[in-house]
Amino acid sequence: AYDPRGHRVLGVLLSDLRRLSPEHQRAWHSHEVTEPCKLNEATFNSLFLGKWSEFGSVFEALPAELSVVNEMARIAFGKRLFKNTFEDGVPSDYGVLLRPTKKEFLNFARALDLMLSENIDPAFFPGWVQKTRTVTKDDRETIETVGSIQLLDEWLRRSFRATDGNPSNDVCKPMRDVRAQRSKASHHNIEDVYDHSYEQKQRELMHTGYGAVRTMRLILANYPGTDAVDVPEWLFNGDIKVP
Repeated sequence: AYDPRGHRVLGVLLSDLRRLSPEHQRAWHSHEVTEPCKLNEATFNSLFLGKWSEFGSVFEALPAELSVVNEMARIAFGKRLFKNTFEDGVPSDYGVLLRPTKKEFLNFARALDLMLSENIDPAFFPGWVQKTRTVTKDDRETIETVGSIQLLDEWLRRSFRATDGNPSNDVCKPMRDVRAQRSKASHHNIEDVYDHSYEQKQRELMHTGYGAVRTMRLILANYPGTDAVDVPEWLFNGDIKVP
């Protein structure tokens, strides 16, 4: 549900509140919003009208895209690109923020990065993609593992030529943007600031991360044989909402 300013609020059925103990009911009452709020349309239709939405949530769309991309990659290259499609369960911090706080937002960013750059399988890439590099520091040479986004970037740049746009940038830059937010979450002693602006920041970050995987699907769709992969109609048409 949403308040008059578009901020998320939690809607609850009175029949469910009725089953709570008096102590728990008073706790809920202490957080009651007295302004008129609007219930999410899809939620209202499913709960009260028995109608299922023709649109999907962007939080549902990302695992669906991962699955389609993996199937296309298997047909085109014989290997999957992502280690996990998360159709059987997503990270605990992945989803709409229950409280718009800095800590919850950064935890979400970490979960999203886990589904994106941390989910890329290095075994997917052929041998000509350099997986390690030599770094010289203080006259000493060490071998470092190349990051997953860099692997994907090199593979896309050398494998695809577009007459319009930059495929590697369109996929990898959004992933790097998500990774940058995830890096902030790794710092300790994060001040847990409550701010409704984190709701919009989450929408924007989710839109960014989802766009990277959707673009990857559109790239692979140009390969022979990948047209046999079943893409759900709502995903194909972009019937997706960011709550």
